[in-house]
Amino acid sequence: MKTTAQLDAMYDEMINLELCSTDEIELVTGINGYKEETLNEIVYYKTGYNSLEQYLECTGMDGDLTL
Repeated sequence: MKTTAQLDAMYDEMINLELCSTDEIELVTGINGYKEETLNEIVYYKTGYNSLEQYLECTGMDGDLTL
């Protein structure tokens, strides 16, 4: 289970990578809860990758982000 700081880092990275908008994240997490599973479901819907970590690894963008 991720800490709030880790979830916030995921949220920020998803916005920075333009995977989705703030409004999209707010809507989905408002319905399903602010948790790793929900954020990864958004990543899956938008990219086809199962997690943000997988997306970063497969696209070669797995820099300094600690998920």
